[in-house]
Amino acid sequence: MRTIIMCIVLSLCTAASADREGLNRTRVFASSSGYIYARSEPRDNHGTVGVTKIYRVAAGDQLICEFPWYTRQLYLYQLGSDVAIVRKGLWPRGRKANPDSLSLEFYLNDKLLKRYSTLDIAVGPDNVFASVSHHRVISRIHGFRRRVPLPPESQAPDDADKTKEPRERRTPRDVFFEVQTTDGRLLIFDLWAGEQVTEQQAGALVEPRVRASRLPPPQEKQLSNYDSGLAFLERTPQTISEFVRRIFQDSNGNLWFGTNGDGVVRYDGDSLEYFSINEGFGGRAVRGIVEDKDGSVWFGTSGGVTKYDGQSFTNFTENDGLINNDVWSIVIDSKGIIWIGTLQGVSRFDGEVFTPFDIPEVEPDPTRGVSSARIVHCIMEDSKGRMWFATNGGAYIYDGKTLSHISEKDGLCNNSVNCILEGKDGNIWFATHHNGVCRYDGKSFTHITAKDGVIGTEAWDLYQDSKGNIWFPIENSGVYRYDGKSFTNFQKEQGLTTNAIQCTFEDNQGRLWLGGWMGLFRYDGKSIFSVGKNGPWTN
Repeated sequence: MRTIIMCIVLSLCTAASADREGLNRTRVFASSSGYIYARSEPRDNHGTVGVTKIYRVAAGDQLICEFPWYTRQLYLYQLGSDVAIVRKGLWPRGRKANPDSLSLEFYLNDKLLKRYSTLDIAVGPDNVFASVSHHRVISRIHGFRRRVPLPPESQAPDDADKTKEPRERRTPRDVFFEVQTTDGRLLIFDLWAGEQVTEQQAGALVEPRVRASRLPPPQEKQLSNYDSGLAFLERTPQTISEFVRRIFQDSNGNLWFGTNGDGVVRYDGDSLEYFSINEGFGGRAVRGIVEDKDGSVWFGTSGGVTKYDGQSFTNFTENDGLINNDVWSIVIDSKGIIWIGTLQGVSRFDGEVFTPFDIPEVEPDPTRGVSSARIVHCIMEDSKGRMWFATNGGAYIYDGKTLSHISEKDGLCNNSVNCILEGKDGNIWFATHHNGVCRYDGKSFTHITAKDGVIGTEAWDLYQDSKGNIWFPIENSGVYRYDGKSFTNFQKEQGLTTNAIQCTFEDNQGRLWLGGWMGLFRYDGKSIFSVGKNGPWTN
């Protein structure tokens, strides 16, 4: 009797259980169809020496191919008569990503198509997520994704563009493999060549990924004993999303959580609702959320700009005049003009037309996962109506007539600026990527350092709450609060279970929210705690 297996085995090492989980043991993996499975056996307690065999479920089980290595994470997909195999390398020890440490390998049957090192994935050697015992360049495996099947020609809408060439019907070649890096980038790979493709080439045509939870390790049990593990596949993660990058509350009281891979999530006070590409939303990564005077909510995404009028989504892309689809910042100024910072510069939108706004090219930052000569990480309007632009070459200021520039030469703590904030006292604060936080009083800069009680260099965000406190996160150092006199640090001891917060927001009830790696958090005035799909939403 043929045994159909549906299981995904993931081995995740945490610092608390590194010794126990770090030992190799036999692992079993299966395709989603259940007709292909693999068994990987180690030769030592550590390392990748061993053997991995791929089987097709049949009478006696048919051996498809064999590899002279051991792995803890393997992904299988049946492509007609072929088998796509994706091997994930072990987490590298040491802080630097390097060309010798395996991140991903793509096989078609027994043929190696492409190998990616941790440096290939991280782009820069320091662009890793550090933990106590290991370091990562991939934060999440989204796995295999398929193109959305097209309707028959007879079902094509009457207003369809008949001049465009019809796309091919879905075939086994319409399957991709997707991962999310620790800095939020979505990488999509073609299974037939192992080559990376862009989100524009594949993203809008891809069905939503299937979520699956961990199954218990096989140890010495037979494969058939994994049937009881099928129930695990029905469970969904309790975190809202693995990475919450932006938080916003609209005038109706809805909370919006922009994620790095799951689109945007709305909480209306009773329930959560997810919007991504298949719901008409423009992109899967959300880096900015604002509301206009008419109550429409605007989102800056990895696929352009999306407007939500309370009923439906309208997407704006390069086809509509946007300078680039990869949006990193969005703000609405006091005149109602929408400013959009992208990977390739700035656009202004007056509600009718997108107009490019020229920002000088600067040197890209090679240590960042995503960088360019024109990327604008943040846009801010100050109390004098001046527009500030955060770039890899310092900050640019537009007063309505001329564009001026400040950089390290003027005292700025670092040229790679992630965020700019004007405090209620008129001081301008800068969160930088390589030298922490500093503030500018219009004449000189004050650098916030260890002598002020602030440790760390990689600052992502700045936020001022209703009491005037300024909050900012620093990678691997938790979150800091400045009350005008001193800095208070919030880390694990205060309940914060992540070292990679990226945004802070206070809602109309005075609740303070934090988002970043490992999801959503809230500060109740005493401690910080995680907020999952089931809350807690109130104190």
